[in-house]
Amino acid sequence: MAATANAAAEVRREANKMDNQEKAKHVLTGAPQPPRLHLAEALSYLTMHIRSRHGQYPVTGTGFFFTFRIKDGRGMSIPALVTNRHVVLGYSQTTLLFTVAKDGLPTDKTVEFQLGQGNNTWYVHPDSDVDLCALPILPIINHFKRKGIELFISPLNYTFIADDDFLKNVMQLDEVAMIGYPDGIWDKVNNQPIFRKGVFATKPGLKYNGKREFVIDMPVYGGSSGSPVLIASDGPWVDRSHGHSLKTHAPTKLMGIVYKTFVHNDLGQLVAVPIPTVANDQVSAAIVRVPNNLGLVISASRLLEMEDDFTLRWGVKTNLVK
Repeated sequence: MAATANAAAEVRREANKMDNQEKAKHVLTGAPQPPRLHLAEALSYLTMHIRSRHGQYPVTGTGFFFTFRIKDGRGMSIPALVTNRHVVLGYSQTTLLFTVAKDGLPTDKTVEFQLGQGNNTWYVHPDSDVDLCALPILPIINHFKRKGIELFISPLNYTFIADDDFLKNVMQLDEVAMIGYPDGIWDKVNNQPIFRKGVFATKPGLKYNGKREFVIDMPVYGGSSGSPVLIASDGPWVDRSHGHSLKTHAPTKLMGIVYKTFVHNDLGQLVAVPIPTVANDQVSAAIVRVPNNLGLVISASRLLEMEDDFTLRWGVKTNLVK
């Protein structure tokens, strides 16, 4: 879906207006959690329940906050909401529910923001085979700021993406977490997602079937599309890069974004399909689908390609940083 000229201009204008204080606010260089928040509590504000409509049917999915760098030497960044393309593109009346902040900390209050088909500004991954897109949210942040409302988001950035050195030491059966809204289940009162645990079913440092993807052993249901898959634990962690030394806790790493699940169709064939988003999967109700509790995950490193694309869109062309 093409971005509207007005929305794109507002993103560019607002990004350029960000002063040093705002830059520091939106670019995280340390742990993802704001001060005084426990790791799990901070991660509970990483995601957003995305709700849309497909005709008469409700559509549900997961998005998460990520700050993209504009790598042109100015230190500029753009906070965005990331999800799968199949969660949002082609649907109407998308509703985003934000948590309200006070003094930099989350409150129990929320505000809604409606995205109609006319003002959707989802930027898709430059590779059409990668089911990812991102919505820059600076215009939304500033929309509420003008109303005297501060939004609370807990974004990740490039420093949390598992690099090649880290991936070499992550193995099958290592524990992994997923945060999202399976079957649209969530804590509506507190605007909180559902946390799930599983293990890596394939080694995430390898290209599963030649693609920058991996498989997790975890039940993946409709509404989980776009869920971030992370290594995040307060428990002990075996650091294989230093002779299997035992650390007091695992590093927080974004490993990928779930987008497909494996099912047996009515012929008994095992197929990988996009995770359903329509309530009760009404569109394909005639097809028998038996899940086998495996999820297919896009490597988080593919977000860096979107970062490069954002840099080309909004960076100063004569000063790009490779």
